[in-house]
Amino acid sequence: MSGLVGAFSLLWGAGASAATYGVGAALPLSGEKAAEGAAYKAALELWVADANASGVLGDDTFVLKVEDDGNDAAMAKAAAERLVADSSVIAVIGHVDTAAALAAADVYQNAGVPLITPTVSNPALTRGRSYVFSMNVANDVQAETLAVYLQSVQEADRVAVLSATSDYGATLLRGFQAKAGRIGLSIEKSNTFDEAKVTEKLISDMFPEAEAARGGRAGGDGGGGRPDGGGRPDGAPPGGDGAARPAPPGGGGG
Repeated sequence: MSGLVGAFSLLWGAGASAATYGVGAALPLSGEKAAEGAAYKAALELWVADANASGVLGDDTFVLKVEDDGNDAAMAKAAAERLVADSSVIAVIGHVDTAAALAAADVYQNAGVPLITPTVSNPALTRGRSYVFSMNVANDVQAETLAVYLQSVQEADRVAVLSATSDYGATLLRGFQAKAGRIGLSIEKSNTFDEAKVTEKLISDMFPEAEAARGGRAGGDGGGGRPDGGGRPDGAPPGGDGAARPAPPGGGGG
């Protein structure tokens, strides 16, 4: 997070002199993403302590202003409104998923308060918004890079594509299809999967005794599909839900 010290130092230097500068944090501290939100909060607390100890602001200090966005669109917008209403807040870090970030984005834009999301990679978030930034690689760039890699490095001319039905998977798929069309990479087969169902099946296959204990089917077939694509970021690092694999030479798609 050393880069954040420099970024906030610039914001601090441009403003009026004050004893305390607020760094907003809009994070899911409740709901299904609460554990992820707690991890981000802990990291930001460490960063604030480290920045203050470094003396980057001289005698002045940063203070963390935390709001729970619940990873929910309505809660995210309300959290953003509370943060921009605080005159001490010079910038906000947060919103880990697309829906929450998109719901809050215009609040920051209209208030002139910078938002930096560490995870959201949907290109619609930053498009047309000069105060909204992402530290992740945009989905369309991820997808285009994958298409070029498959053709140039793997020397594939035909591929099969498996993508998640989530917003993240859908935007990756559109970007990959567009780039593949432009460079002459043939998509022989394409299919989608429900990530939640695949995850449920993975868990039931790994822990059949737990499923049986709670009335589930041991090793049941709920969800189907192969989880070859790995983890997700929409939050998360690039290379998640939307997976594309080259077809074997002389054979059909994987």
